[in-house]
Amino acid sequence: MRLKGLASSTKKLADGTTRKYWYAWRGGPQIKGEPGSQEFMQSHADALAKRKAEVSAGDDLRALIREFEGSTDYPTSASSMKSYKTYLALIEGKYGTLPIKALKEAEIRGEFLRWRDTFKKTPRKADYVWTVLGKLMSFAVNRGYIKTNPCARAGRLAESGTRIDITWADDDLERLFSEAPWEVALVCFAALWTGQRQGDVLSWKRSNIQDGVLRFQQGKRQKGKPPKKIAMPVPAPLAEALKRAKKGEALCLNSRGEPWTGDGFRASLARVTEAAGIDGLRFHDMRGTFSSAAGDAGASEPEISAVTGHALPGRSALSTAYLKRSLVMATSCVRLVEEYKAGTIWFTALTKNPGPDAKKKSKPALQTVANQSGKCDSKSQQTPKKKRSETSDLGSVVGDVGLEPTTR
Repeated sequence: MRLKGLASSTKKLADGTTRKYWYAWRGGPQIKGEPGSQEFMQSHADALAKRKAEVSAGDDLRALIREFEGSTDYPTSASSMKSYKTYLALIEGKYGTLPIKALKEAEIRGEFLRWRDTFKKTPRKADYVWTVLGKLMSFAVNRGYIKTNPCARAGRLAESGTRIDITWADDDLERLFSEAPWEVALVCFAALWTGQRQGDVLSWKRSNIQDGVLRFQQGKRQKGKPPKKIAMPVPAPLAEALKRAKKGEALCLNSRGEPWTGDGFRASLARVTEAAGIDGLRFHDMRGTFSSAAGDAGASEPEISAVTGHALPGRSALSTAYLKRSLVMATSCVRLVEEYKAGTIWFTALTKNPGPDAKKKSKPALQTVANQSGKCDSKSQQTPKKKRSETSDLGSVVGDVGLEPTTR
């Protein structure tokens, strides 16, 4: 039986060995016994029962969090839900037993700010904790538990501003693609040529491409609005790369031939960028890199938006009501970028990469030659060797050992 919500941590003991500890949930009590044992199952059930009994009173922050998680105010996207779950667990671990009536006290804002300050070494995390706590307090206001939000207008700890001027230069791309294995390189190459977010690139399936056109719905969406639908031609360099990709339902697969997970790809990319000496650049900056290249190539804002899905600021009533993203505009944008970036790393990034099956092909081929060498020697003694003409079929000769014929 698989238990949901379990959390674990591995600690190194004094004797040098490691031990894994299990908890009923992140920030919850430790579970006794070995995983799968009766003691383990009972300990987990007791922890959940105790938690349910405490929450059922409905007068503390744990009850408020449970109500928030089941409401329409809770985010719906997978990535946002995952982040909220992580930070709500932190909040519950710190203030879970805090009575809701305490939120009405003037001192609670100072208490929350002092807690945020404990994360000052990681300002982005501090800001995210504060944002989620603020959303929870806003929910409490809307539901009539409190009158004012104690987390309103506290500012940010992380440096503010956009990353509009931070893009991947050609030399950055050279270092990235020279270091990245095929599976990581293909995802980055797809993002570079389409300007899409990581979650969208990893979600693409082969069925999303029909007749050379990539069609999909973007994962990020504004609440209360339908998701943005994108239809764009597959750029020529990306189309060539996808011909070499591993065959599977998903377009981008990891080294095990399985669809990437978001965390798995981020970890792999982090190792690549560290090895390549790349600092200060993120995967998401590929999105800005494509947009900047399209603008430099002469594409209009509506044409760029047709590919990236960006909202156009200050749109007129005509464009808001009737000017929809179209395949025609997206095609114009992609063709301009193809002409502008011809002969650069944008085209050559994957040409030197041996591809996903290079190792698998070369090893059996060498083994075949070695294994057959004895047989060839014995056969040559029994039958006269045929004279090969200069016009012999090279493809059939190299095909016998499993290699592709080469052309100059």
